[in-house]
Amino acid sequence: MSMTTTGRFVLAGLLAGAIALLLAAGAPADARVRGGIPNAAGVYAGCYETRTGTLRLVKTSVRCRMPERRVTWSRRGPLGPAGRQGASGALGATGERGASGAQGSSGPQGSTGPPGPAGAQGAIGLQGPPGSVGPPGAPGGSGPAGPPGPPGTDGATGPPGPPGSVGPPGPAGPAGPVGPPGAAGPPGPPGPAGSAGPAGPSGPAGPPGSAGPPGSAGQQDQLGRSGRPVLRIRRSWHPSRGPRPQA
Repeated sequence: MSMTTTGRFVLAGLLAGAIALLLAAGAPADARVRGGIPNAAGVYAGCYETRTGTLRLVKTSVRCRMPERRVTWSRRGPLGPAGRQGASGALGATGERGASGAQGSSGPQGSTGPPGPAGAQGAIGLQGPPGSVGPPGAPGGSGPAGPPGPPGTDGATGPPGPPGSVGPPGPAGPAGPVGPPGAAGPPGPPGPAGSAGPAGPSGPAGPPGSAGPPGSAGQQDQLGRSGRPVLRIRRSWHPSRGPRPQA
């Protein structure tokens, strides 16, 4: 074991012994409190000689000498943590009834309580004398409608009413099938004559006609020459040859 460890054990033993002596001293310890050992906070101070292990008590304001070490401890240790909640104890016996106290003064009047429940129906009393007739009451409201009655007989037919106005035309219906063609109607009157069309091309020349009878003798001209008969040839006319020539 090292010297440091041994010194720690020695110091712990000395501190324990000093605390035991202080607690056993009782009254002398209280006298030391007045002399500054321990201080007002209950703290003890000491100087520990590391070579010999000697411990001497000093005031907390006193400095230790070489080669002493300063040590402090409290007369009462720090408060430990709170312990766990203990189990509930057994229920104790009921104590004796105490004496009745003196009658207290009357308190203020309390508020009116709610109405109580309705009582039971009483017995029917004797018939009293009839009272005087009172004024007529106000008319009551309409009662519910009764069930419908049986249907009545049909009445006479009334006169027809005036015709109504013509309604708007309805939408056009779909086209019906095409009917058969009708019979041909009578021919209409002839229309007015149209304007003459343009002259067509001249047709080919026709065959020559037959020779006519000889003409009468012509008159003499100024020279005294008698005229010779002139042969005239007439040609037949066809519409395809154009307009008819003038005679």
